[in-house]
Amino acid sequence: MTGPLKSMVKIPIQSAKFKKDFVVYFAIVLFFLIVAAELFLAVWLPWHLKIDSMWAEQVARREVIERFDRLRTQARKAAASMPKPAASEAAMIQKSLDRATGYLNRYGDRLTPEQCRIFAECLTKLQGHYSGLNAKKAYSAEIPLDAGKFLRQLRGVETEPQSNRPAK
Repeated sequence: MTGPLKSMVKIPIQSAKFKKDFVVYFAIVLFFLIVAAELFLAVWLPWHLKIDSMWAEQVARREVIERFDRLRTQARKAAASMPKPAASEAAMIQKSLDRATGYLNRYGDRLTPEQCRIFAECLTKLQGHYSGLNAKKAYSAEIPLDAGKFLRQLRGVETEPQSNRPAK
């Protein structure tokens, strides 16, 4: 080698002596703290979210069961105090709720959030029907039936009432 390159080769490269001090130790400790915090969050955050979702499911189940019990109690009281057509409709709501009670007693602790949502929708519909009954808006009406008219037709007797016939 000739020229300027040859002279560069001969120059020894010197570096500053690295002195370990407080800043270096602080940087190393800070690096390990950051890594530990990231590992902690990588493990703790999914676990915590899973626990929160489990609690949310439990709360949803409890709310559905409480709404169910409230509506069932209201329907039971209403069936005894309403007029006849509305009382029979309230009794049907009550019987529907009584049948669902067996299911909730057996499988209530295993309800999924989707099943809780479906159950809540059904309860909302039943609550709407029940509210209509309380507002005296029953779906059915009591129709007075004159059985005598039909019995006379079956016997082949004239359809006019017996009071208008001449006495024999």
